[in-house]
Amino acid sequence: MLDDFLANLAVNLAHELLRAGADRLRTLAFGDAEERSLHHCYQAGFQAMLDTVCASLDRDHQALVETILRQFVTAPGVAQTLLDVALAGADLPDLPALRAAFDALDFDRATLPIDFDRALTAFHRSLSETLVAEATRPNSPLFNRVNLGRMLTIQALLQQQGFTLETIVQRLQRLETQAGAIVYNVIIAEATGVAIGDGARVEHTLPADVRATLDDVLRRLTKPKPLKAIPPSISPPRTEVFVGREREKNEFQRALKGVLGVTSETDWAQVFFICGEGGMGKSTLLGEYAQICEAHQEQLFWLYVDWDLTGINSQSGTVKMMQLMKDWLQGKYQLDFPCFRDVETTRSTILERVNALRSDFRGDSQEQFEHYLRANLSESDYSFYDPRERQIKYSEAFVSDLCQIARNRPIILMFDTYEAVWHFAGDWIRGGLYRYCLGNPEVGRRFIFVIAGRIPEEEEIRHRDCVRSYARPLAYYSKTLDKFTENDINDFLSKEVPNQPIAPPLVSRILFVTRGIPLAVRGIAELIRDKHDIMQIFGDIKEPLAERHVLPLVTQRFLKYCLERQKDWDRDCIYTFAIIRQSVITESSTGISARRHKFLRDIWFKAKLINSSDDFYDTREYLRRQYSFLLTSGEMHSDVRFFLRKALHQAAIQQGRLIELNEAAKDICETRLSEREGELKAQYGHDRSEREKYRDVQWQEWLLDWVNHCLWLRRYDDVTKRIVNEYVMAMRYGSEGFHRRLLSFVKEDELFYNSLPPRNKELIEKLSNLSEWSGEASLEAAKEQILEFLEGKQRILAYLTTAEAAIKKGAFEPARRQIDEAVQLYTKLYTREGQKDQTVEKEIGNALFLLGQRLSSSSRKRQIQQDSLSVLKEALNWLPDSANIRCAIGNTLLNLLRPEEAKLYFKRALEISKGTSKEAIRGLERVDHYVNTALFHPRKQARILTVEGSVLSSRGEFEEAEQLFKAAIRSDRSYIPAYVKLSLLLLRAQGNPEKALEILSEIEVDKISETYLKATVYDAYGATYLVLEQSDKAIEAYKQATDLSPEYINPWNGLGKTYIRLGKAREAIEAFTQALEVRKRNRSLRASLFWIRNGLGMAYLLNDQPNGAADSFLLAESLCRRCLGKETLQYYTLANLGVALFGQHKYEESLEEFKRFAKICQPRGLVQELLADVQLIGRCAGIRGWHQITAFLTSLLQ
Repeated sequence: MLDDFLANLAVNLAHELLRAGADRLRTLAFGDAEERSLHHCYQAGFQAMLDTVCASLDRDHQALVETILRQFVTAPGVAQTLLDVALAGADLPDLPALRAAFDALDFDRATLPIDFDRALTAFHRSLSETLVAEATRPNSPLFNRVNLGRMLTIQALLQQQGFTLETIVQRLQRLETQAGAIVYNVIIAEATGVAIGDGARVEHTLPADVRATLDDVLRRLTKPKPLKAIPPSISPPRTEVFVGREREKNEFQRALKGVLGVTSETDWAQVFFICGEGGMGKSTLLGEYAQICEAHQEQLFWLYVDWDLTGINSQSGTVKMMQLMKDWLQGKYQLDFPCFRDVETTRSTILERVNALRSDFRGDSQEQFEHYLRANLSESDYSFYDPRERQIKYSEAFVSDLCQIARNRPIILMFDTYEAVWHFAGDWIRGGLYRYCLGNPEVGRRFIFVIAGRIPEEEEIRHRDCVRSYARPLAYYSKTLDKFTENDINDFLSKEVPNQPIAPPLVSRILFVTRGIPLAVRGIAELIRDKHDIMQIFGDIKEPLAERHVLPLVTQRFLKYCLERQKDWDRDCIYTFAIIRQSVITESSTGISARRHKFLRDIWFKAKLINSSDDFYDTREYLRRQYSFLLTSGEMHSDVRFFLRKALHQAAIQQGRLIELNEAAKDICETRLSEREGELKAQYGHDRSEREKYRDVQWQEWLLDWVNHCLWLRRYDDVTKRIVNEYVMAMRYGSEGFHRRLLSFVKEDELFYNSLPPRNKELIEKLSNLSEWSGEASLEAAKEQILEFLEGKQRILAYLTTAEAAIKKGAFEPARRQIDEAVQLYTKLYTREGQKDQTVEKEIGNALFLLGQRLSSSSRKRQIQQDSLSVLKEALNWLPDSANIRCAIGNTLLNLLRPEEAKLYFKRALEISKGTSKEAIRGLERVDHYVNTALFHPRKQARILTVEGSVLSSRGEFEEAEQLFKAAIRSDRSYIPAYVKLSLLLLRAQGNPEKALEILSEIEVDKISETYLKATVYDAYGATYLVLEQSDKAIEAYKQATDLSPEYINPWNGLGKTYIRLGKAREAIEAFTQALEVRKRNRSLRASLFWIRNGLGMAYLLNDQPNGAADSFLLAESLCRRCLGKETLQYYTLANLGVALFGQHKYEESLEEFKRFAKICQPRGLVQELLADVQLIGRCAGIRGWHQITAFLTSLLQ
């Protein structure tokens, strides 16, 4: 770990400094005890220097710093000077010699630009503070051995690098020679508040120039500041206006009631993961959470931390995070952390022993010293020195104290700006806080964690999986904050600027300018409040004042860490992602992706941002890790790109090397165009190559890139001439729509098109009317044919693009509809005469793949996982050779606890990838882990057996399913789902309600704590009593289930069936309608509920409402046919399809579907239920021939 590397380096530098200055220490009669104390103090000084120098460096550059500082410390005169700064009795320090020694070092200062003055100031400040604390400690060996006055004076003069080192030495000499050492007593008293000697002030006796120097030092001294009651880093933001976010607030309030025990609910979220771009209101939401906590401040302990304000980084490490949280909680609530205090005390004692051993050590390397320590320290003591073991001890102590505190009151920890620490603290938060706090069986439910920040998706997934491993599935709540809608904007502005009514059209305009980002909307509100004239703010349609105000505001927030901290190199690399054109065709293609990466690399190389290909990959990984809130998989987030491009184009933010980057990109495009034309000439010959280049994707992409960067450089005449020429030639040669794409690239980009001069814009408009241009008749016919084909293809891609956007927003049903539209259109256009388009098929497959993945990650509910499995298998039909899709199917099957099936998919993925798929390898390891874990964990084994039994049962393999359910019960007698599944199988497959009731009676319902699980038991009781014709008991059981879990559909269905059997049509309609309402509130792809529609149809018939019945049966038929292609429940779908057709008087079709059902299986209980349904429909509707169907169903029971 980097922080451990720097800590060890500080230890070694202090050791080498004392070794190099050994002669000076002997001269001043410093013994071993004094040396050990000095080592500790100088170690702190070097640690501060390293934190300053290495804050933004990678591991390789830190290693270079190590080499430089080792040379510096051992350079002649350096150690003596650094000791003279501090030690009593030493000569006046030769500070300029330090600068000379540093300047003499041989290293590339362009590669490693170390600010010597800043580093020296940090070193001396930390050394001074540590020496003051040590020298004033009771029984300290450094008492009266340190020149505190000299140190404090040097530190005062070093502040802000206001003086040269030569000037500082001159002032020291003047003070010490003309005023004497007594002047330092004045300085010490001023800095520490401790009077030395008789406390008499001597300023009036000093010469005027010396007194002026003393006054300057006293003015510059950094006096100790009293601690604020609430430091900024733990002071949550507050706002009087809070709009929207109702669901997020409600979930938090619900969780708060849960931990406080003021609700009967047993399931609530304990980890809130709040994501979003900068300016989306994450901190504001946490401020609202803090106010909610304050309302219960006597009942809980809560802490808000803004990690960005703490200055914590990877060098500080997680131990520093724990120390800060411990200190803040102690200060706020006077809490005790005994375990943590013991670890700190033991650690301090061990370090003193380590320092003592270091003074006796005579080796040359750190590795030798490590062996020496192991030989002289016990294993337990050495663990306090070893960085990894030390962190574990601190973590165990911190978590142990938190759990003990939680016994008194619940604890809520809110972490804001998590992006500042996630890359080094994520493992500790997941493996430490979540695992041992949430996973604590006694107090685990007394914790709530709120994590907010600009966090990459993969980190969110890691947190989700971790929480669900150590707590309940519903303990995790994740939300990517939505943007403001027009209603939100209207509500916000009506509260922020109540005296300025906003017309609806203007609200729409504000939404367009701000893209609904709350920070931008707040900026508009401030502008309205300042200007008071709304028309002045939005008067200029082309570039309104509102936009000029919002752009820098939002962009600065988006580009935090690379603009605010003036990392010019980072900024220019980020700008490159914004100015590079985003291709609209086959963007997921490996070839296109590789070309874009190569283009990015060439731009950086030509602009001298990198020196080699190795630098490119390191840089790209560094940017992806450091700026994950801007970039994902090499692409810039859409909102960031939108605002950044506008801000750069309008010069609303600093431009950096924008022109150089675009010049480099334009030159590269020209070179690539020339090279590609040469390749085409070599392949096709001179004449044909002119035609082929307009069909060549590589040439087209480079031409569009050239146009893009010329527009950035505002070379409008060059761009217009090139577009006119290439557009006409592309039409002539039939470029498959490239001429239109070339034109639309300019016309559809509002940023560029609005900035075109009027003449250039007029030429572009004329080109758009050139589509009717024709030469020979054959060319015109070919053009029309190609256009028809391309328009269809473009529509397909548009559907898929819309679907992808919907998927990313979590709108899965609209995405599914868009994909279905694309598939239907593709079938219509491309299947004629056996035509295919692999590119389009790949896009359809990828869209389905993305939908399946997002569905799987959206929820661990079995229903959603089953939906995901169906979608992924559909994707596999389009891309049968995709190892990634097979791995995704395998992972979903594992989520469904079907390891044996998953294993087959992972093996096939490994075969397709020729053994290179890491995901497949990990998947097979997961399968083995599942199987091995189940062998030693009865509960997990019972779950797997129950799931596999359910799969077999849904396929009609009832005997095998029964054996698995019984095996699950034998594995874990307390696993309730196995009893429920077995009872329902006995009831519906075998028609044996007595045996089913016997199984259910083995369940101790009162001991079940989970409400949903208890509801499933009552539902099973209801179904059993219904078959036993004990209607009153059935109704009672079903109502108990709905009371426990109103969102559970099955008991509503059972209640409706029971009322039908009793002839209570109205009550049945009400029950089925309630089931459909539940469906509306819990929308999913799979829950089509055709059986509910059939039940509702029968209830309408019983209530003498034939039209309502006909509609219900028709909809049931449609839903059944839609579900017939799914993997499981085919027999059940066919049985319901038969009922739906029978209800529509489609006798022959109904009988055919019942026969198809009987070929799969003949579950006795379900057949009895079907027989009763058919008889009811036949009697109520007067359908002819229903006796023949009942005869067929009766024959199945014999």
